[in-house]
Amino acid sequence: MKLFLLFLIIFFLAFQCCDQKHDISEEEWYLETNDKGIRLYVKEFGIGDTLLIVHGGFGAEHSYLLDPLENLSKKYHLVFYDQRGSLRSPCPDSLITIYKHIEDIEKLREELKLRKLNFVAHSAGGFIAMLYLEKYPQNVKGLILISPVFPKTPTTEKEKEIFAYTQQKIKEFLERPEINKKIEEEGLNKEKLTSKEKTYRWRIKFAGSNIYNLNRWRRIKGGQVFYNQKAGTAAGRSMPNKWNFVDDIEGHKFPVTIILGDHDIVDYNGKLFHLFFNGIKNVEIKLIKDAGHNSWIDQPEEFQKILIDALEKK
Repeated sequence: MKLFLLFLIIFFLAFQCCDQKHDISEEEWYLETNDKGIRLYVKEFGIGDTLLIVHGGFGAEHSYLLDPLENLSKKYHLVFYDQRGSLRSPCPDSLITIYKHIEDIEKLREELKLRKLNFVAHSAGGFIAMLYLEKYPQNVKGLILISPVFPKTPTTEKEKEIFAYTQQKIKEFLERPEINKKIEEEGLNKEKLTSKEKTYRWRIKFAGSNIYNLNRWRRIKGGQVFYNQKAGTAAGRSMPNKWNFVDDIEGHKFPVTIILGDHDIVDYNGKLFHLFFNGIKNVEIKLIKDAGHNSWIDQPEEFQKILIDALEKK
């Protein structure tokens, strides 16, 4: 009888632990910002050190980053959110600026009761993370930037020369014949298309901007209703004419990892990033071969390895 009671107690405690773990592993809630009535959608799951995931855009939303990052939840507590004006965080355009985005992150840090933030930021989200670092350097620990916006405006003759070269190479990449060839292979080049076929043709063109291997076009997420052009325009309009975060990054006490595809639409072959950070010891630039802006789709295994190695350095 005592043995049976002991078994029941152990079973009850195990059940309680499982329940608690499940409750902690996935939560959705809304962060009240400093602007009355403006709330940001937040999704968190996993257990361990907290990683703040900053999506790109501006005007996109978080869900396209779930596939490449959710596996990290086995070792890390992941916090995703939709920036103000993005899909699940509606906001008037008049209240959207990059500086509002920064204050929203600070509000989120306070709400989560975190002393320092570990960032994993993609594309324009990288600009937000660097801008946050500039204003709140004492609140930043880890900084992993995936295909981020340039850390500074090209100003020297050498920088402008390389920028012009990379822009031409990116233009060639965006206009490569393989895109129309893939549309033709899928039978989507005819005049009359069904709604599904129109969506697929759009997705191939969208993939042509973001990935190198067009055979993986079906894995592309986001765009269309998941993107708010007005929110993106409002944030972009508030950006300064010039910026320079290189000194802020060099002065950061922790390792910084920048992950780029060699056919990335932010910088072809990482040439400009290598110039900006030449000789800066705390910055490591990892260039993924045969990959685009969403390098986790082109080279998932290499992307995961680089990401995990970067996280272990923080």
